Amino acid sequence: MGVLVVEAMAHHFPPEQVRAELATTMTHTVVRFGPDAATIDIFNAFVSNPDVLASWPLAFRAGIRQAEVLAQRLIDAGWSSPMR
Repeated sequence: MGVLVVEAMAHHFPPEQVRAELATTMTHTVVRFGPDAATIDIFNAFVSNPDVLASWPLAFRAGIRQAEVLAQRLIDAGWSSPMR
């Protein structure tokens, strides 16, 4: 059994609590996934931009870009590859 931890706002919180909780799991495979630097820049733009809806296409594209990275990390960790 593996565990996938999606940490969409990981850059706002210290990682120690999640590490402590994961230490209690009975799994050998943990994949943690959070925003990369480019996505964090988009999140920060949302905070400073009063017209948040104008930035949603950037966030969407960042998510699509990161989906490929996550898929490869899951495959590398031994998760089954999806049928295409």
